[in-house]
Amino acid sequence: MATLTIRAENMELSSSIRAYIEKRIQSLDKILSRFGDSALVEVEVRKTTMHHRSGEVYRAEIMVRGTGQRDFRAVKVATDIYSAIDEVKDEIFRVMVSYKDKSATLFKKGAMHIKGMMRGIGNSIPKFTKLTRFRKNK
Repeated sequence: MATLTIRAENMELSSSIRAYIEKRIQSLDKILSRFGDSALVEVEVRKTTMHHRSGEVYRAEIMVRGTGQRDFRAVKVATDIYSAIDEVKDEIFRVMVSYKDKSATLFKKGAMHIKGMMRGIGNSIPKFTKLTRFRKNK
């Protein structure tokens, strides 16, 4: 499991909110296993304003840092602290999976390019280009 840091600003971090955050972050364990034990997950919850009582006043932010890896960050604002936590967990999951898929796709493209180059080495027939058509025969 990654190291989890939970911080609250402009509000009290109750034990129920802490337990809820830990439960939601545990659902990310499978994708966080790519980082090993070196991953640092920072969760910050806050009330964006002290004088408003309704509207989107709760903000949740998750930052995932890994050694030698890209950092991932997601921020969501909602009317309820629990819905903000749910939304930000879904967003960070989406960002991390899309990055994983993107890097796998780039690896496959590179492998296909190298395979194509290797096939070209075995052929002894010269490849014709546009310039070879216009050269004069000597």
